[in-house]
Amino acid sequence: GKFDYKGKIKMKKPSGEEVVYDFTSDYTVGEPSATISADMMNVFYAGVKNPLSVSVPGVAARDVKIDISNAKQVQTAKGWDITPIRVGVESVVTVYANMQGKSQVVAKKAFRVKPLPPPLAKIEYTNEQGVKEKYKGGTAIAKNLLITANRIIAELDDADLDVKYRVLSFSLNSFDSMGNTMVDMAQGSELTAKQKQVFSRLTKGKTVYVSNVKAKGPDNVERTLPPVEVKIK
Repeated sequence: GKFDYKGKIKMKKPSGEEVVYDFTSDYTVGEPSATISADMMNVFYAGVKNPLSVSVPGVAARDVKIDISNAKQVQTAKGWDITPIRVGVESVVTVYANMQGKSQVVAKKAFRVKPLPPPLAKIEYTNEQGVKEKYKGGTAIAKNLLITANRIIAELDDADLDVKYRVLSFSLNSFDSMGNTMVDMAQGSELTAKQKQVFSRLTKGKTVYVSNVKAKGPDNVERTLPPVEVKIK
């Protein structure tokens, strides 16, 4: 609540005379509080480390501890890494602060736990300036750029999440002059010599598909990604 205080200030003038000034003021004692924030967003993603920052006004970082449900926690130099266990079950963060030699709860906050979003498959190629770029299909690409491609990658379009995915396998679906589908498989992320030949034989207006792309993220879940439609300008 609100509390008053008062006092006196005594000073000496250059003449040596002592003067007294009375003062009064007040202060407010608030409930202990804490700031709890997930560094990526207001949710945790299962199977990966989610950076968490916690601060308690007026309390040193070394005197702040947390406990969390449905997750594993590892303290870092900047806070904690939180790895949730089960999707669909909230992780509740409880913050403790050592105040006047006593540990007390100062805050609680619940976070939703979601699975990692699926990444998109993309073709990595080199542009005219020698810089690596990524093609995710839909729009037409120049053949001279497509033939510089060496591998297929999988990544999120969400810039808020820095999650790495590994491509396990994929296929390249092309069509012969009779309209029959030809499927060339690859293990890993690298294009095979045969798949590169398919790219090199493509002519303007032709379309092929990078399909059945399988990728695995840090949560160790294998995903099959949507195909990439490759159109030649």
